[in-house]
Amino acid sequence: MSADPERQLKGRPDFYRVELADMRIPELCEALDVWRSKCHEDGIPVWGELDFLDFDTRILPRMILLDVDNGPGFGVYRYWGTRVASFNGVDMTGLRINGLAPARHARYSEEQYRWVIEHARPSLFVACLGEKAWDRKYEAMLRMPCRSAPDAPLDRVLCVGFYDDVPQTIEEYVDAEIDLENYFDPDV
Repeated sequence: MSADPERQLKGRPDFYRVELADMRIPELCEALDVWRSKCHEDGIPVWGELDFLDFDTRILPRMILLDVDNGPGFGVYRYWGTRVASFNGVDMTGLRINGLAPARHARYSEEQYRWVIEHARPSLFVACLGEKAWDRKYEAMLRMPCRSAPDAPLDRVLCVGFYDDVPQTIEEYVDAEIDLENYFDPDV
């Protein structure tokens, strides 16, 4: 589950992957319903048949669209919503995943995108950004695969994020055993 071997050895993952059945965040559930409504027989929608206008306006600022090219950093962000930018403190539109900071965030984000592409199905990922007690921000990110054309490989990932400064908020919306309170060592 973790991209960082040190954290894996300590038994603390960089993120949690949560089954969609355990997701209860209303905006993310609505986004997943829209994504599913546009899926082809293979269970994957084509970007263009699915687009930003299909989603409620309150979801748009929480959205990210990644163009997967399998180069260094795995892909380029085509769209980085305003809520995502304000939460992360940067607009990554036009930039690569490996440009995210801190480096741990870039590593686990790439790992999540790869998981979605390799498994050809959406999933929810929960993580903590910021490693100091005073700088902790929590995210629940729904990542959903797409194609750019019916005959294209999986080459897009559409994401919708839910963010909060309080871990209990996300824990209340995710019906799974995750421990965000003890995510990092207290001495870090």
